[in-house]
Amino acid sequence: MLKCLIKKIKLKLILILILVIFAIPCHAEYLEIGLKGIFGASRIKRMEAKDYDPILGYGIGGSLTLHLHNTLNFELDMLFITRGARITSGSTVETIYLATPFIIKSDPFGWGNFFLLGIQPNLLLKASLDDRFSHSINLISHLNKFVIDFVFGIGYQVDFLSIEIRYEHGLSDIFKNDNYFGQGTEKNSSIYLIVGANFKL
Repeated sequence: MLKCLIKKIKLKLILILILVIFAIPCHAEYLEIGLKGIFGASRIKRMEAKDYDPILGYGIGGSLTLHLHNTLNFELDMLFITRGARITSGSTVETIYLATPFIIKSDPFGWGNFFLLGIQPNLLLKASLDDRFSHSINLISHLNKFVIDFVFGIGYQVDFLSIEIRYEHGLSDIFKNDNYFGQGTEKNSSIYLIVGANFKL
């Protein structure tokens, strides 16, 4: 019952975001396109047990930023991101997602410092369990193809260069079977340093 309610709420949020995406460009002062490089740490959080150890996360992608006001921007990203965690001393789960975060950025003082907040849908492209002997098991059939994250962070932009620290907190269980690797719900959790180059259209 509760899971069905959560799914309905998530669906409504996504529909609202889609409507906002089509409505906002009509009121934008100007647009920017950007390229992003991503580097950081990713892990799997376990709700009823100790979290798995983090592994290196990285990625690349692009962005479209709609400048609505001097202090308010709306950004849509398309990112290819690696995520995962170290399950045991010799085994890691590694995943690749196509992430499309919808982000609101605010620079309240107009100094180039900004805060960001948003929702990030993720489409699973690849998943594997790798051990220290270079053996790999395909896990894609055991993971949910579509998961959602809550995103927030801070950053700074000067001229065409930007840098930000972004935290992604999973809202969806990544495994179809709650007990595939352990007890209870397991969700993505990542923190990234993102460097971008932005070009005004």
